[in-house]
Amino acid sequence: MELSESKSIRFYDRILPKEDLTDKAKIFQAITDEIAKIDHELEKKFEKISVEDKATGEIVNAILEKAHEQTAQHLALLENVDDQMTKIISSYDQQVDAMKSQSMTFCYLEERIGAFTLPLSSSSSPFVPKKTPPFK
Repeated sequence: MELSESKSIRFYDRILPKEDLTDKAKIFQAITDEIAKIDHELEKKFEKISVEDKATGEIVNAILEKAHEQTAQHLALLENVDDQMTKIISSYDQQVDAMKSQSMTFCYLEERIGAFTLPLSSSSSPFVPKKTPPFK
């Protein structure tokens, strides 16, 4: 035996499988879709009342126009909420995925015998593996 040299190898590896969490956005989108549906129904009720009552005039037209504007504004806000929620959940998915990987360091001793380098199988150190781990 010539020299024993302490060596270490460090790598980053996934310890848990990737799980797609972006489908969680669908829960929120279903809620915003329901709110949009209610907005449309309210706008239709205003139109129905004006048609059934044969209501016309500046005030009725202003009410119908304002209802239409409010519906359009609400739909734009709901679309923005959907977009923001998708971005937030995507960020959340990336953060959770990052936590499923870990940096690892393996320490071992190498013994040089002539031109060959062999790992030592000494159990004197708790960091020395009994078998050489498979490296990719």
